[in-house]
Amino acid sequence: MRSSDESPLGVLLAPDSGKAEPAEGVRVRGVATWEDPELLRRQVLVRRTLGEKLVDGLRRAWHGPDPEPLTADEMRMIMRRAEDEIDSLPERVPPDDPDRLAWEAELRAIGVRPAKRWNFPDREPRQKPGVWASIKYRVSRGW
Repeated sequence: MRSSDESPLGVLLAPDSGKAEPAEGVRVRGVATWEDPELLRRQVLVRRTLGEKLVDGLRRAWHGPDPEPLTADEMRMIMRRAEDEIDSLPERVPPDDPDRLAWEAELRAIGVRPAKRWNFPDREPRQKPGVWASIKYRVSRGW
C-alpha cells in the first residue's frame, strides 16, 4: 500500500474538489481481507548494490555453496536432550568421596548448587583446519 505522498498526482483528488463519488461497477474490497489474497502477498523487489553483490560472490567463493537443509535424523540428533547422553555415562567420582563432599559443601556455602551427578564425556580439543584442509573441503562440496 502506498501513502498519499507516494501516489502519482493524477490519482489524487484536488483539495477543492468536494466529496468523491464511488465509481460505478467497481467491486470494493477491504484491505488484507481473506477475499483478496493478492493484497496479502506483497512482494518487495530486493535491489542489491554492486558492492553487496561482490561481497556475496566473494563469500560464496571462500566458504563454498550454502549447506543443504538438515535431514530429519540430523534434526533429531540436534534436538535430543543433553541429559540422555550424560546419564548413560558412569559417575567419575563416587557420591561418598570425601573430596567431592568437601567441594560440594564449599559450593553450597557460596550459593552454587552442585551437579547431581559427576559424570561428563571425555573431550578432545579440536584442531582448526589448515589451508589445505579447507581447500579440500570446498572442492569436495562442489565449490
